[in-house]
Amino acid sequence: MSFVTYEPQGAVAYLIINRPEALNALNSQVLADLDAALDAIDLDAVRCLIVRGAGEKSFVAGADIAQMKGLTKAEGESFGKQGNDVMRKLETLPIPTIAAVGGYALGGTAVNTGRTDISVNGGNAQLNYIYGGGYAGADSTSTLIGGAAIRLTNYTRGDIGIYGGGRSQSNGTVIVGNSGMSEKGAVVTIDGTTSVLTVAGGGAAFGTGSTTVYGGTSITINGGSVSGKLYGGGHAADGGASYVYGDTEIVINGGTFGHIFGGGITTGSGVSIVNGSTGITLNCSGANVITTNSVYAGGSNNATVTGDASITITGLGSNLVFSTGAFVVGGAPSNQGGGVGGTRTLNLTGFTGTITATLAYFDTVTVSADSAVHLSSNHGGYLSGVAEWNFGLADGRTALTWDSGNGGFAGDTFNLNFNTDGFRSATVIAGGSANVINGWNNLSNTVFFNGTTGAWDSDLNAWVDSDRKWQFGIVGDNTLGVSKIV
Repeated sequence: MSFVTYEPQGAVAYLIINRPEALNALNSQVLADLDAALDAIDLDAVRCLIVRGAGEKSFVAGADIAQMKGLTKAEGESFGKQGNDVMRKLETLPIPTIAAVGGYALGGTAVNTGRTDISVNGGNAQLNYIYGGGYAGADSTSTLIGGAAIRLTNYTRGDIGIYGGGRSQSNGTVIVGNSGMSEKGAVVTIDGTTSVLTVAGGGAAFGTGSTTVYGGTSITINGGSVSGKLYGGGHAADGGASYVYGDTEIVINGGTFGHIFGGGITTGSGVSIVNGSTGITLNCSGANVITTNSVYAGGSNNATVTGDASITITGLGSNLVFSTGAFVVGGAPSNQGGGVGGTRTLNLTGFTGTITATLAYFDTVTVSADSAVHLSSNHGGYLSGVAEWNFGLADGRTALTWDSGNGGFAGDTFNLNFNTDGFRSATVIAGGSANVINGWNNLSNTVFFNGTTGAWDSDLNAWVDSDRKWQFGIVGDNTLGVSKIV
């Protein structure tokens, strides 16, 4: 009896794993039948292969544990090699393959659905992982040259992990994309009411395995929930290595999150590196409500970002809800943990309202002219390391209200940009105490008025532009502003 049915129907063929009494679990015979069915495909006639499981309960419930528990070490290694060889054959078919997933898809099977070109997950699909790339173990290699894309719409499984790259272990190697590609190698999109545990743009590498994503990664969240953690990079643990070559981009248009990282994560002796820059955008405009814990432009633990790291916040403060004690962090410097090799930037663009999280470890902060930002948390000295402040100013408006903390402005650069037509004055920083604006008048500072270098004027006790038309200084209690010199 064959446990695999092959049904060619013109240019489309169906491959059905037919062992419903065991939830279509894979034993040696099923793998042998699957291998034979793949060899039987007429590649001159068939243009697409659809793989599904028989019955309504399961796609494939992973490897057959009933068989595995009685195997010797040598027999177990042989069984693992058989599975790898068959799945490699499926992966390298020169025609598109579709996994029509309904019901359970567990263990190794959840990995292997990522080896097909399209993964269609029905409303009753029960996977424990989804990988955009392939799986490689026991010195094997899986390559997906064209990149990988995952899209989930209204899919609810609160304990599932989503990885744009593949999974590797035991000296396995997984590659997604190619070194010459200009588009993103791994793309993850989550829409609607989707609820999952973890999302990572890169792959997952364990026990001396390695995963690589070329072209960078892109994650877009349009609502839904990621209750655990969201990473632009990959996860590496216990000697594994996860690499992303290119930039990572995370765009969040509403949703609920645990923690958000632009880079990857390491545990144990793992190595996770984004060879590029990271960018996170929190879009709180319109009806986009974002509820989250801390947000980090860099990685977690010893994960490394070699390039720049940025966080952009836009929209309404009332739509941005941080957990108590949350931070928004540019990333530790490269000599602390993995670190960020380039510039750490916070962009507050078109943002109006309050940020309740504590801001920390940025090199550059930009506040656009259409923003009115209120920092309500006690930031202590976390922003004293900022070296460059860029303010877009609008007449009669306040750019930044800062309740408490230490600005530590000594040695900093202020870029003050405003349209001089009809402009009279604007508040740059309204501090809740003198400590907030500490160092603003340090003579080692550099102040630019619309790109032109200013100078300190001791008579006015202010910075003035080269034409002596504008001044930057104290305009009220603990308040700095730009005004016209009269």
